[in-house]
Amino acid sequence: MTDRLTRCLARRAADKAPALRLVIAETTELCAHACGLHHLSPLASIAFSRALTAGTLLAALAKSERNINVQIAGDGPLGSVFVDADPKGTVRGYVSRNPALQPAPGIRPRVGYAFGDSGYVNVLRADASNNYFRGTVALKTGEIDDDITEYLVASEQVESVLAIDAVLDDRGRVVRAGGVLLQALPGDGEPLSLQDERDRLRAGVLYESLMQQGESWPGAITAAFQLERSVLEQSPLGWQCQCSDNRVMAALLATGIDELNDILAKEAKAEIRCDFCTKEYLFDRDQLLKLRDLAVSAALSHRDKDDHGDN
Repeated sequence: MTDRLTRCLARRAADKAPALRLVIAETTELCAHACGLHHLSPLASIAFSRALTAGTLLAALAKSERNINVQIAGDGPLGSVFVDADPKGTVRGYVSRNPALQPAPGIRPRVGYAFGDSGYVNVLRADASNNYFRGTVALKTGEIDDDITEYLVASEQVESVLAIDAVLDDRGRVVRAGGVLLQALPGDGEPLSLQDERDRLRAGVLYESLMQQGESWPGAITAAFQLERSVLEQSPLGWQCQCSDNRVMAALLATGIDELNDILAKEAKAEIRCDFCTKEYLFDRDQLLKLRDLAVSAALSHRDKDDHGDN
């Protein structure tokens, strides 16, 4: 199965015309890869999979080609989850902590308690003119779909409901993951209520579909809500990190001459691990000396420009 994002218009049986935006994300492969890459516990795997799926769904609403960043942070043992998603369908992320905890039992596994008693959801996005906007809401339940729904309603002023989930096998590996986003389309009449869909999704209908319907779950979840959908676009989804030697060297240069001299004096090497893909980069003494010399040259050039102006 190939992970994909499906954008649709949908209508209920009583609607004369499509009144809903429906976005479906099938994310099993990317979530399984990401959780395996970070060697996550069952609880962290579910939380991370849900966050990655939420990121792909929010990116699908983006009004520009710029990435959208989602951070869910709390004061509990799980710490924070960060996701960077591209409207073109690539996503990456990491979990700050990996506690050896199990999700709380229920109709669907619960992870909210691991985020603690207080925290926030922070979303950074850009519009078509590349103006950046940051939206933040307080964590209420710690269940990622509940709290991101609160963000959508508060910041986008659009009636929305989001459901994201992941199913693990007996060894704690992701075997199915995905999510759905429903939004009311703007209209001239009374604002459309999605309370029925919200109640059913919170009761675990998506999790049950993932468990019981396998790869056919997107059709099953649409049928469960008695929706007729018209597919507008389908696009692939996948995990992709953006780290590289050049990016890491740029990060080292950005630390400044004093920091590079300190590393040379104390360690004579630098080991840097990418938070997203866990790849390790090693810079030996000669490479660090070259970077330090570059930093010195850049500083001298900048000083000369300040002394003599642009001429």
